[in-house]
Amino acid sequence: MAIKKFTSKKNRAAIYERDNMECCYCGKHTVKYSVEDWKLRSSDVATLDHIVSQWAIAQTCESEAEFRRAVADPKNLVLVCNSCNASKQETELYIWCAAKGYDYAAILARIATRTGKHNV
Repeated sequence: MAIKKFTSKKNRAAIYERDNMECCYCGKHTVKYSVEDWKLRSSDVATLDHIVSQWAIAQTCESEAEFRRAVADPKNLVLVCNSCNASKQETELYIWCAAKGYDYAAILARIATRTGKHNV
């Protein structure tokens, strides 16, 4: 039930602002995607990652409308660079952090600070 365009441009812009265009996982500064100068960018492109995966959300939703609301919830989304998002894919965050040598606890703290969720 995964959907490609899961949030509005307005919500995406608000998350970019909330997260200060910085990857929640590696801390790298990111830039907004632009077709015109995609290959000229020296910085990584901003993407969004679900804290709780779309698959996990789908397991708990009773309707497609409930699923769509849940996957678009800004409290379940963080800005991450394209490099981190591409390497993480559907991997659980704690497994991915261990494989990459990232501090899982520090990333959870950043997620909690950004989303206001202190029980991530």
